[in-house]
Amino acid sequence: MFRLFIAFVFFALTACDSEDKEASRKVVSLTSPSGQAFHFMPIYEDGVTDITLRIAWPSNWGRTEGLNPAVPYVGADLILSGGTEALKPQDILEKFEDNNAYGFLNASPDYVFGELGFPKEHIDETVEIAAEMLANPQLNEQWMDRIKGGFVSNVTKARSQSSSAMWSAARQVVLGPTQLFKSTDLLVADDIMAITQEDIQNWHAETFTKTGMTIVITGAIQPEKAGEIVDTVIAKLPEGRPVDVITDAADFSPVTILIHRPEAEKTTIGLMGQLPPTSEGDGPEDLLASRILSGANGPLFNAIRTELRATYGLKAGYMNFTRAIRPMIVFGEVETNQLAEARDVILQTYEEFRLDPDLRGLNEMRDDLAAKTEENVGYVDVAAQVMMEKLLDGLDPLEVPTLHKTYDAVTADVMKARLKDHFPPADQLIVIAVSPDETALPGACIITDINAAFDCR
Repeated sequence: MFRLFIAFVFFALTACDSEDKEASRKVVSLTSPSGQAFHFMPIYEDGVTDITLRIAWPSNWGRTEGLNPAVPYVGADLILSGGTEALKPQDILEKFEDNNAYGFLNASPDYVFGELGFPKEHIDETVEIAAEMLANPQLNEQWMDRIKGGFVSNVTKARSQSSSAMWSAARQVVLGPTQLFKSTDLLVADDIMAITQEDIQNWHAETFTKTGMTIVITGAIQPEKAGEIVDTVIAKLPEGRPVDVITDAADFSPVTILIHRPEAEKTTIGLMGQLPPTSEGDGPEDLLASRILSGANGPLFNAIRTELRATYGLKAGYMNFTRAIRPMIVFGEVETNQLAEARDVILQTYEEFRLDPDLRGLNEMRDDLAAKTEENVGYVDVAAQVMMEKLLDGLDPLEVPTLHKTYDAVTADVMKARLKDHFPPADQLIVIAVSPDETALPGACIITDINAAFDCR
């Protein structure tokens, strides 16, 4: 009888383990006991003990006239720095370090993101602390002043850098003198120092509510416990009200600007144009295109460095001003006395690549990026981040576990169609340069003040 009992227990445990592995990495939409919707991807694999909770709160604070656009950035840091009524900041830091846990808040023009990561053996303590910090933050004035001072120092340093000045000018001509520009650009020291505790209290009360949240959980946890975690974290948050949808204007029409900085040791150039938002399809073609265009022995490398010998290398990529405004960029350092020629060569090389790309290395690069994607999405936190991006774009998060397979569909013909139909023509690109020589780019709108790019339209 005893042997029969052992055999039954072994069979039951084996069956449960098999069911867990079968469910592993399958994205499902669930509802917590309190009725809160969330998406969940369990990961039941040997060696995986971590859990990641990620929440996105919609927010228009930085884009609202009359509100200080620096508040969300300072506020996000202050919430995490002030502790709780029961625990001092140092106590929380030590507990999280001892538990191998982490948490952060990130502000953006259209969302505030929160992420909490922890091993499954420290669920309850970690989640309860995070819930208390989120609902009842201790907005200590001394901590606030310290954080404000750090932001001012960082902004001052950034404004002295050529790359920061260049992209600030680009944002000015694309977004104009709007609240959105203020919330995406380098923060203004006066705005930072003007922030009060009341500002952060108002931002906190308006932002961290139960209305409009998007929630994902990944990791070594059962669905029932995942729902309990969601309810614990949001239990003390108010219901709130829906955030108004804002449609932002963007002007990507071409303009050429030279920022004259006599003290600059090198000349920096950047080009910018508009790409479709990822909500219209976020396949890997754009990533592959930027890698091929600016990679070692790629078109830009050969044209600028090998033939013109005018730079140490150029990079291509893309960024987001908001989820709807997504620029592509090309940037790098060039020889000052070759700036105009380098600009022309970059534009010509880019246009030739856009219309008739040499894709002989596509398959190898595609397979390499697919393998890296499969590896990265295997991490609990990365999986949560990718799921969140899919959901905010209105796309299906169910493909996240097999995201690497989307590379299989990227052929040379697909790449050519993407480049030709969705990448902006060279004559529609914005060109910004920072140079010690004000005559280095004939025909450019020349400015000396970083805030004067608005006048170049």
